[in-house]
Amino acid sequence: MPVEVTPSKNKQNKRVYRVRIRVRKGDFQRSQTQTFNDKRQGLSWGNRKEEEFLNEYEQIQSGRPPKPKDSNLTLSEYLQKLLDYMEILPESDRFRSADLSCLRKWQKTPLADIKSPNLSGQDLINFFERRIREQRISPATNHSDMCVLVKALKWHRRLNIPFNNFITDELRQDMWDLGLTGKSRHKDIRPTEQQVLTLYRHFRPPCGAA
Repeated sequence: MPVEVTPSKNKQNKRVYRVRIRVRKGDFQRSQTQTFNDKRQGLSWGNRKEEEFLNEYEQIQSGRPPKPKDSNLTLSEYLQKLLDYMEILPESDRFRSADLSCLRKWQKTPLADIKSPNLSGQDLINFFERRIREQRISPATNHSDMCVLVKALKWHRRLNIPFNNFITDELRQDMWDLGLTGKSRHKDIRPTEQQVLTLYRHFRPPCGAA
């Protein structure tokens, strides 16, 4: 059944309905999920989306693929759709918990409220620059957070949401060259003589032991 309705509870412990629509025809696969307070509204939305996906499939089969519509979502809205989608995936297919936490942090950044068509590499450069200058965030942390966001943006196809993949390979190289991203510093720490002695006393075998 293309339209799946799953009842659940929201943060206020009120009943909601998570509606998922999936259409698979060979290599053509589309899916989308949305949550509704009213089951009828959810089913109505699911039926409309199913019809849209089937029309898209027929256009592709006839050699007239529809042009993708530019998403007008903000970065935060896009990430929320991805986070919601993760909840219905098998645990083995989800992002690591650390990556999910990182995406929630991105939702609280100045980039979060920028809509897809307006996001640019300069926005990211300015943000990383301020983090280093004002919050003393290391280039390594910038790099790690950026990698998680890059991973999230690649999921726009699976979500069927055209979203501006504004973090290009060229931008990543520029930020590395500018020192806005980088590797973590390797710390070479050697134990003191007292620490070595303490370890020796702790692990040495008792007298008379074989």
